[in-house]
Amino acid sequence: MKKDEISRRVVLATTASTVVAFGVGASSVTAVSRLSSDQSNGAVGTLTVPFFGEYQPGISTPPQAKAAFLGFKLRPNTDGGAIGRLLRLWTNDISLLMSGKPTMGDANPELAATPAGLTVTVGLGFEPFNRVGKPYEFPVIAREIPPYKIDALVSAWTGGDLFLQVCAEDSLIVAHAVRELIKDAAPFASVSWMHQGFTSHAGVNEGATPRNLMGQVDGTRNPRPDAAEFSRVVWNDGERHPWFKNGTTLAFRKIRMELRTWEQLDPLDQEKVIGRNRRNGAPLTGVAERDLPDLIAKNPNGSFVIPDDAHIRRASSATTLLRRAYNYDDGYNTEGKHDVGLLFASYQAELDAFLEIQSRLAENDALNAWTTPVGSAVFAILPGVERGDYLGSAIFA
Repeated sequence: MKKDEISRRVVLATTASTVVAFGVGASSVTAVSRLSSDQSNGAVGTLTVPFFGEYQPGISTPPQAKAAFLGFKLRPNTDGGAIGRLLRLWTNDISLLMSGKPTMGDANPELAATPAGLTVTVGLGFEPFNRVGKPYEFPVIAREIPPYKIDALVSAWTGGDLFLQVCAEDSLIVAHAVRELIKDAAPFASVSWMHQGFTSHAGVNEGATPRNLMGQVDGTRNPRPDAAEFSRVVWNDGERHPWFKNGTTLAFRKIRMELRTWEQLDPLDQEKVIGRNRRNGAPLTGVAERDLPDLIAKNPNGSFVIPDDAHIRRASSATTLLRRAYNYDDGYNTEGKHDVGLLFASYQAELDAFLEIQSRLAENDALNAWTTPVGSAVFAILPGVERGDYLGSAIFA
């Protein structure tokens, strides 16, 4: 197969009305299928994803193997005009990098030649709108995710004025793009936090739902990118803020897992915590992963088959959202504990969809005994851009 004939195929999963904010079971929205291609002759390295269009890339794009999430803090002297200059610069350089071309002044242009399905997604917090004198144009109903009793947030990993999500099938490409875009931002903003994550590589368990570090299938249902539901769930309609049409809101959470104690649980007890069969992800009331859980089914003794505090029961909702979840492994901390978990990016047209589910999970989810949110932020993900324009031009012209 010639390189220019290589195609990416999307394996689309079934939609459902039940979702999960943490996402370790099939009650979570299904992980969007992976980029896949012929693995020979460097095919993965030559993959490109279009940058220009109605929507930003990296949202409906099938999740790549590697990801970096970055939050930035604006410098005190960065005004609205300076933010506009940064957005123009980012628009130009992101479009180059995603097409396999180096940025102007790229110290390592050779690294840009193999984009490996690179996508970069740009978001803004409240402060940029305040700096440009348009705080009323911030399109998200809350500037931050409200604190929950389950949270143990690290201030250095919380909030942010600017956001980048950088994904590709190769760690080297992600690192190169991150470095170039941080250099662009340096006169205007500094990095507040950066988290790096991973999921299955292209060609590994192709078509199967990925598993997280708890061993659970992680994400079984997402709205399909080619379905009408996807637009309703993910893309903002611009009714309240016309400039924000085709944008989306992002709730980002860094969630630490307590694997040592989790792995001491009997597998049957783990299944009761989640409400799913470990072997294939089927709900305890079903036989296949994508079977809808029966939340009223009871055992002979009168107890629910899916326990009252099971993760999928607490996450069950008519509300739907799109999730992109990546595992992280930050090694061992100064206390000698293995710091691992999930980088959870929830995309939805309005933040209410996330808050409704997260509030119920925080109230009484059995999984909370083994998971702790340690980082949290909210961003408005800008609408896409056409050639000749730049991201956010409607506000930061």
